[in-house]
Amino acid sequence: MHSVRAQPFRFLGPLILAGLLLASSAALAAGESLQDLFQAERFDEVIERGQIATGQDGGDGEAWFFLGRALLQTGKYKKAQEALAHAVEQSFRPAYSRFHLAVAAAHRKRTAEALEALDAAVKAGFLQVEGLEDPAFDGFRTSRQFLDIAERQKAQAMPCLYDDRYRQWDFWLGNWNVLGVDGSPQGRNTIQLTENGCALIETWTSASGGSGTSVNYFDPKTSKWNQIWVDSRGGNIRLVGSYHEGTMALQGAHVTPDGKSELIRGSWRELSDGRVRQFFEQSKDVGKTWYVWFEGFYNKTAEE
Repeated sequence: MHSVRAQPFRFLGPLILAGLLLASSAALAAGESLQDLFQAERFDEVIERGQIATGQDGGDGEAWFFLGRALLQTGKYKKAQEALAHAVEQSFRPAYSRFHLAVAAAHRKRTAEALEALDAAVKAGFLQVEGLEDPAFDGFRTSRQFLDIAERQKAQAMPCLYDDRYRQWDFWLGNWNVLGVDGSPQGRNTIQLTENGCALIETWTSASGGSGTSVNYFDPKTSKWNQIWVDSRGGNIRLVGSYHEGTMALQGAHVTPDGKSELIRGSWRELSDGRVRQFFEQSKDVGKTWYVWFEGFYNKTAEE
């Protein structure tokens, strides 16, 4: 009698597992992917479903990835490292899998493994510079290997900062008081880098009223510098040119608010005393003759 009554319970474990599998499949079919659950910070559900999915298919790189990340979020670092290693093996999001693998290893104080994974992540294209600020890396943040990895990542993520062509006009950067040839105030100008050093933004305020802004960038296709200027009175200037022997020289068209256009050319040169000379000429006869349109000397403001 004992053995007969016990028989129905032999299959309870498999039945429960089958029920979980069906429930998981139904939930995923309803549109809740592992990524959806992870973004909703439902980490326990990600872990449960990730374990089921990887149990069914050990080659499911996506399931290993989100399982590893959820384990990482819940402090299960050893299991997280193991899961993320599987994601790496399946080549799922190679850069991100390796980065999170590095975080898991770092939490476990496995410095060599963390640095190896981090180096591989950067080589695979992990460009999120803020990712390397993760506190998990604090234990070896000042090590030469980590600093080298961080520098290589920054060079990949912000290439313009490391390309000398984009740095040719850096002498113009800063906050400036601009004076005329006679020393009279002409205005204030602020030149700042933007887009990770790929462009310069000029913000001009004239002493006589009015203002203007320009975007200045190097075009790698033409190997030329470009300036696009718009002022508060409706005028615009478009210039193209290059840097040579300490001088940035550009030429183009100045369109006035009434729609008239004249040729214009300008130059910027850093002087030996740290000032910058800006000189503009315009032509009313298509370049046959030129007249001085503006000449100013840039002096760094007190806040500089």
